[in-house]
Amino acid sequence: MSSLNNYLGSEQCQSCHEKQFQAWQGSHHDMAMRHAKPDAVLADFNNAELEFNSKQNSFFKKDEQYWGSRDFPL
Repeated sequence: MSSLNNYLGSEQCQSCHEKQFQAWQGSHHDMAMRHAKPDAVLADFNNAELEFNSKQNSFFKKDEQYWGSRDFPL
């Protein structure tokens, strides 16, 4: 059985760790763990392009998925 099948969600932590849960909720870490949906994605994915270190990056949507590509390897 995959560990994902056992994941209970962050709300389960709240009952025993209220102070930590409140500090985490809405934080950058909380936001980074959210699924990429229109209410959570703040960046421009409308065929936006960005140059970084002289390399081109592009950001776009395919159907309801958010994608990024670059012209250099990791």
